[in-house]
Amino acid sequence: MASKSSRGAHYDDVYDLGSKDSYGYFIANAIKRLPEGNTSSARPFLTIGTHKALRDLILSTCKVVRIVKLHRATFPGIDIFPAIIELERCSDAAQRAANIYQFMTFGACTPDDQQPVA
Repeated sequence: MASKSSRGAHYDDVYDLGSKDSYGYFIANAIKRLPEGNTSSARPFLTIGTHKALRDLILSTCKVVRIVKLHRATFPGIDIFPAIIELERCSDAAQRAANIYQFMTFGACTPDDQQPVA
């Protein structure tokens, strides 16, 4: 049986994200609770059109520290394109605009390419 996620009736009033996906609310809530200058990591969806408001929220409240795109076979049996994004809460717009971040992609790696960790 598939599980259903539910959200409070007030979520759309608090988080105007344009999407009903629960992970968007999770990320928005984590950003709002993150103290200034602290960092957090999350796996947002970077390209889905309905998540533009979430991306706008991220860019208007945080510096992007790093983005790591993983191979779609990272989680066997689940067909997703996982990404990890590390954010730093920052209220200074000039600092956000001057931000430089790390971008790493492991999309070309396959499970056969991975070496055991010693």
